[in-house]
Amino acid sequence: MDCFCGGGGFLQEALKLGRKFIGIDESIESIKLNQKWIQQSEMIYLVPMLL
Repeated sequence: MDCFCGGGGFLQEALKLGRKFIGIDESIESIKLNQKWIQQSEMIYLVPMLL
């Protein structure tokens, strides 16, 4: 859990490692950017793990 996810570094590493994660931030802009990045990156990091 990252209570100040900001740029999303923790979230990115958790996704790369196939871990579950929670990101919280006060900034709506940061949340939206992280959501967009996660949606784009799920296919890159999660599909190879499923194969």
